[in-house]
Amino acid sequence: MAGTQGGTSVIRESGAVPSLVFWFAVRPRFPTANQAQGVGVESLFLLGVGVEHTHVILNLGALFDPSIGGTSRPYGFEGGVDFDLDLDQSGKWSLTGEVGTVWFLSPDANQLHTTAITSQSLHLPTPLPDSRTRLPASWDNRESSDNRHNDPE
Repeated sequence: MAGTQGGTSVIRESGAVPSLVFWFAVRPRFPTANQAQGVGVESLFLLGVGVEHTHVILNLGALFDPSIGGTSRPYGFEGGVDFDLDLDQSGKWSLTGEVGTVWFLSPDANQLHTTAITSQSLHLPTPLPDSRTRLPASWDNRESSDNRHNDPE
C-alpha cells in the first residue's frame, strides 16, 4: 500500500507528568461504495496528551475521496477529539468517547459523528507459546497422554 507515516513520543517519567505523542500519516482511500471510482488520499495529524489514566487525542486532517457515480470527488477537512479514561489501575478496562466532523469544500453534506463505548484490553502472555509448547490446562481442556510437545529437541 502506498503511503507514508511517522510519529514520535515523549516518554513520561512518572504518572503525574503528562506524556505527549504526535503522529502524521498520508494514506490512500480506496473506493468501497457502490459506483465509486478512483483512489483518494487522506492526510491526518494526531496530537495526544496523557496524564495518569486519562488520554485525549486531537485529530486534524484533509481528504480527497474517490468519486461516486462519476460525480465530482468529495474533498474537505476533518477533525475530532478522542477521549479515553482507564477504569482500573492496569488499564484493562476503559471508557472511550469521540466526536468528529468532516467539513466538505465540495457540494457534499458535512458530517458529524460521535461514539461512546467501554472496552477491554486483552493482555496475552509474552512470549506467546510456539507450536512445540503445550498450552496451560486453562487454555486447552483436552486431556492427552501424548507428551511429545514437552520433549526438548
